[in-house]
Amino acid sequence: LRHSDPLQLTSLLIQSQREYEHQCEANGGVCQGMSNQLTLLGTRENHYDNMVRMYSNCSVVMENLEVTYALEHQDLSFLQSIQEVSGYVLIAMNEAATVPLVNLRLIRGQNLYEGQFALLVMSNYNRNLSSATLNYTSGLRQLQLSSLTGMNTNICHQPGMFTYRTKTKP
Repeated sequence: LRHSDPLQLTSLLIQSQREYEHQCEANGGVCQGMSNQLTLLGTRENHYDNMVRMYSNCSVVMENLEVTYALEHQDLSFLQSIQEVSGYVLIAMNEAATVPLVNLRLIRGQNLYEGQFALLVMSNYNRNLSSATLNYTSGLRQLQLSSLTGMNTNICHQPGMFTYRTKTKP
């Protein structure tokens, strides 16, 4: 292989990318993850599409798992394949009722949100601003973490917004 042949080099890069994608699919998938924190990437629909592309068929997230700005009607079932996260898990600014992380076993916390949290759940609701009482009209009701057996550091959640249960040993 000569480095001066751009067509041959491009062909090799495309072949390597296809082999990598095939290997990820065969192994259940390894994905990079995100470090956007609370930044909205374009519209909420664009942001959702980015999450779907990033986390679909992914079992191991190398950086952080950020589930943010999901709307009530958007399907988050693509998150069910995730088993392990190397960094933090951020679940914030969502109107979706359920975040199905049913196969997430381990949050390593090698990178912490704001240097403190391995799991941060916050501001997952939609307020009815036209109501005099500012009632919550939609938002997170279930955070499905039934397989979570290990987390290396702190958890923070917003009290009163939802209840969560952990699997108890018989």
